[in-house]
Amino acid sequence: REDSPPPSPGETFTAVGLFTMKSGRNVCLEYDAVARSAVDQRHAIHGILQAGGFYVKSESGGHSVINAGNLAGFVFHPGPAQGPVNTWHAEPVEQD
Repeated sequence: REDSPPPSPGETFTAVGLFTMKSGRNVCLEYDAVARSAVDQRHAIHGILQAGGFYVKSESGGHSVINAGNLAGFVFHPGPAQGPVNTWHAEPVEQD
């Protein structure tokens, strides 16, 4: 929302990521994020792009893998209370 102040570092908020694939297809992801400093944000985005891919879980069931090598561009921003109907909900993967 335009009238809401941006979240302070450490606050949790719902965010939306719009990924444009090299094929031209757009993938919209909704996820819960923790507000970070600008340096930490850059580090997190670098980590996403360095990964071979990342898993996305649909609220209706099923999983997808997005190959970071096929990204042409992306935009992250605080999201609305309810994302678009076709938004995939991203959840972190537990790593051992």
